[in-house]
This record gives sequence, C-alpha cells and structure tokens, in this order.
Amino acid sequence: MTEAVYREELLPVIQTGARVMDSVFLHVEVDPLSGMEALFSVAEAMGREPA
Repeated sequence: MTEAVYREELLPVIQTGARVMDSVFLHVEVDPLSGMEALFSVAEAMGREPA
C-alpha cells in the first residue's frame, strides 16, 4: 500500500538526487584501486588465522 501511494512522489526525488550526484562526480577522475589496501585478509574475514 505504501509503495502504491508514495511511488509517484519518490521517483522525482530519486531522479533529482541522481542528477545532482552525476554532476558532482562528472569531472572527478579517480582510479578506484589506487592507494587502497585491504583492511583484512579473506581468511580473517572468514574467522581463520591468516597464513
């Protein structure tokens, strides 16, 4: 019921937010892997001791 009532009101808000975010990040050139280090290993994430 809630979705049926608010869907038409929420769609323009979501689209406006998406357009604003697109404009904010339009000119940003970032290598998503540069400078990133793992916070923990896969083994640690699974509760095991790292090798």
